Amino acid sequence: MTDLERQSEKSRSVLYYHFSCMEDFYFDFFEEKIVAEVAKDCHNYQELVISAVDYILENRYLCLNIYRLSKIMDHPDYLLDLCTMAFNEYEIPHHKLKSQQAHLMGGIVHTLRIWLESDLRTSRDEVINRLLEHCNLLKSHQK
Repeated sequence: MTDLERQSEKSRSVLYYHFSCMEDFYFDFFEEKIVAEVAKDCHNYQELVISAVDYILENRYLCLNIYRLSKIMDHPDYLLDLCTMAFNEYEIPHHKLKSQQAHLMGGIVHTLRIWLESDLRTSRDEVINRLLEHCNLLKSHQK
């Protein structure tokens, strides 16, 4: 909170008024800034995947710090829900994944977790290909 207070030039009381803890800040920042920025101008799931990977690479330290300092990755249902909503919106708007099929998105979350865990050492193209392979698997499952 001290770093946030210094960076934002807001008093600690103002920060605690909006966020009870840093975890709240991370989740809010992730949803309001990162997810919104990644999804901007995307028209399909492939564009969304590429945008997400490029955002992570362009904001390497921010994303690695959020990964390491927050509990976002410790909430698999939260991430599965985000991935499922995006997949449903871009790929199969009329044939949404059923709630019992959402676990199929786990490969996407796992791929991202492994990439972040390795300090983003896997190449951009390889990560994109892995994520799109999961997308294709999900689309074939819907047929």
